[in-house]
Amino acid sequence: MINPTHINQNSSDSEPILVSICCLAYNHEKYLEEALDSFLNQKTTFSIEIIIHDDASTDNTTEIIKAYTEKYPKIFKPLIQTTNQRSIYKSGMNPRFNFPRATGKYIALCEGDDYWTDPLKLQKQADFLEHNPDFNICFTRAYLLRNNQQELHKVPVSDKDIFSFDDLLYHGNFIATASVMFKNNINGIPEWFNKLPYGDMAVYLLIGKDIKIKCLDDITSVYRIHDKGAWHQNTQVQKIKARLKFNQTIYAQVNENQKTILFKKQKELIQKLGSIRFQRNRIFKSIFKVYFKKKYSLIK
Repeated sequence: MINPTHINQNSSDSEPILVSICCLAYNHEKYLEEALDSFLNQKTTFSIEIIIHDDASTDNTTEIIKAYTEKYPKIFKPLIQTTNQRSIYKSGMNPRFNFPRATGKYIALCEGDDYWTDPLKLQKQADFLEHNPDFNICFTRAYLLRNNQQELHKVPVSDKDIFSFDDLLYHGNFIATASVMFKNNINGIPEWFNKLPYGDMAVYLLIGKDIKIKCLDDITSVYRIHDKGAWHQNTQVQKIKARLKFNQTIYAQVNENQKTILFKKQKELIQKLGSIRFQRNRIFKSIFKVYFKKKYSLIK
């Protein structure tokens, strides 16, 4: 559509970028314009840039990106792939292809099938991080959109607004991707990152194992759940196995308290996996519980 209500015209060749919006797109032609317009609708006192990665889309996604880039060449910085990179690397598309191109002090994430609803989202989060330098990450409340029905994305402790990486390890990743902004201090991808089954929560570990995280009470974005989303196509068993592998991979990178949390969560996940796979056969459940413990041991 390319007809946003409030286009951010602050970007210039000389003015430093404060926020880099990093967007991943793949076959998002049904949703992408809504996402891009929600970026352009942001009202800010600072300059932004839109770093977008098209992972060799086979629909009209590439043409949409090119049209926006042609109209806003100072704001849009696209990377159009001819070979699908997720099929090669499995995860970590932003750290590999978007973050190295981001010049902003802060990075905001939003994938091409999600969108923002608050035109002051970036301003509110940047203001908080600028005035609270001891915080690394700021996210907001968000809606989940499933089957055209909106529901509030749940944060584990409703009366709490300050979190740590320990909380993410204990509860799982409760930060809606489209709602987050963080300091742009990720320098390269370590070897262990390449072994991860997914990269979203590991991005926060790359920022620092002792990070402080703020949750603003504003609802600023919509996280869309649909059958073509990469994560939501996985079965419950696949998701548990992915989390087990994730815990295994990051174990050596976290502090002692976080290792204790990982031991507890690993035990719980193995128990859950055995119950799902062999709930009607106690013998097989016992045998495979031992197998899972060995396969997903945190100590090698």
